Amino acid sequence: MNSTSSPVNAIAAELGRLDPAYAPTPLLNLPTLAERLGVAQVLAKDEGRRMLGSFKSLGGTYAGLRALARASRMQLADLLAARPKGQPTLVCASDGNHGLAVAAAARFAGAPARVFLHEGVPNARARRIENQGAEIVWVPGTYDNAVDAAAAAACQGAGILVADTTDDPNDPIVCDVMAGYGVTAAEIRDQVDFAGHGRPTHVFIQAGVGGLAAAMAEGLSGWLAPPGCIVTVDRKPPRVLRPRSRPVTRFG
Repeated sequence: MNSTSSPVNAIAAELGRLDPAYAPTPLLNLPTLAERLGVAQVLAKDEGRRMLGSFKSLGGTYAGLRALARASRMQLADLLAARPKGQPTLVCASDGNHGLAVAAAARFAGAPARVFLHEGVPNARARRIENQGAEIVWVPGTYDNAVDAAAAAACQGAGILVADTTDDPNDPIVCDVMAGYGVTAAEIRDQVDFAGHGRPTHVFIQAGVGGLAAAMAEGLSGWLAPPGCIVTVDRKPPRVLRPRSRPVTRFG
């Protein structure tokens, strides 16, 4: 498949050189579900088959590697080949998957990582992060407390903060996170066109901290069929009307 976006193609190629598991995930056609919902088509992007089991591996890993390359003043390919000693620590807060992705970035580059987890994170998620070679710092309270602790540690010189949300639209690391997520949007465009599906009219995407939703909005803008509606869904999903004879794309 050939994406129409060459920067996204380059990101996909960089990640693909790290591990074959960064191959495009399938876009599933679900006719039975479409019939039950009364719409023309439902397509589901199965991100559970992505490297590390989540779309987060696109953003956190790519952004972490780019941050290390900038700090080392090296091209990314050269950094990965040399794995120089003395690299800064990658620091982040996480509920699990973002920390896993950042820890993987550090492992690929031969750098240390420190992941701040709040006390509600299951031990199984923490073990997966530790298996990537990262240090875990447990923080009392909620995810927001972990975010504050990671930011404070980075400000005190503990390392490079690899956050997946920010108030600064020009933050280079968060821009890299979203650029990594943009690989998914490019894959969807290619897969829909390759399979001859009608372009979706609606996209339903989990909100999270907003990075994936923003990347999908950017990557699919102007490509969706009218009305070109993108619906973000949080843990308490809103009531959504599903008109008949309209294809829908969902993300798994």
